[in-house]
Amino acid sequence: HRAAGIRTIAVFATNSGTHDDTGDAATLPRKIASAPLPDVILLPEGKSLETVLHTLPEKTAFDRWFKNGRDVLIVRSSESTEPDGIRHNTIFYESSQAGILARQHKVFLMPEGEYLPYFSQIFLSWFSGAKLGNIPKEKVVPFKGTVFGTLLCSELFSPFLYERLAKTHDATVLVNLADPQWFRGSHMLYRKALQIAKVHAVENRSYFLAAQNSAPSF
Repeated sequence: HRAAGIRTIAVFATNSGTHDDTGDAATLPRKIASAPLPDVILLPEGKSLETVLHTLPEKTAFDRWFKNGRDVLIVRSSESTEPDGIRHNTIFYESSQAGILARQHKVFLMPEGEYLPYFSQIFLSWFSGAKLGNIPKEKVVPFKGTVFGTLLCSELFSPFLYERLAKTHDATVLVNLADPQWFRGSHMLYRKALQIAKVHAVENRSYFLAAQNSAPSF
C-alpha cells in the first residue's frame, strides 16, 4: 500500500498453539532480514513482537526495522483489566517513537462469558433507572497520512462495525487481528472470513488486511 506516505505493511501469520510455537524459527529471521522496511506491523490477536522474538534464534533480526529513529506503527492486542476489575480483549496502536497512541476494547464478543456483561446490561435497561453504559467504542488512528481502523476476530462478521469505521470515522485501511486456532485450522472458516473481508473492502472502498494465528493472513 503506497498511498499517503505508507509504503510497506508487514502482516504476520503465526502458528502458536498452547506451547507458543511460531513454526520454523530458523526460517523466520531470514525472511525478516530480507523483507522491506515496514511502516506498519500487524500482529495476530493476542500476539506481540515479544512473543515472536522469543522463538527466534537471532533476536536482532528486527533491529534494522527500527534503525535511525524510524517511526513504525505496531497494531497488536492483548487482555487488559480495567480499574473496576473487568477484563477486556484490547487493541493497542503503538508507535515505536511515541508509545501507545490509542487502545480499543473488543466490541462484538464471543460466547462463553464475554457476551454476558452486555446482555445483562440490556436486560437491566428494561427497568426504570438502569443505565446501559460502558459499551466499548470503535476508534481509528491516523499514521503517516493513512487512517487505520482495527477490529478483533469475530468482529469481522459484524455487518456494521467496519462500515462505521470507514464511513463515520474515515478509516482508509480496515484491519482484523484474529486467533482462529480454536477451530483447528478450519478451511471453511478461512474461506468464509476471506469472502466477508472482500465484501467489507468493496462495500467501504478500502483496503482490508487480516493478521491471523493458525490460519493464513491476507
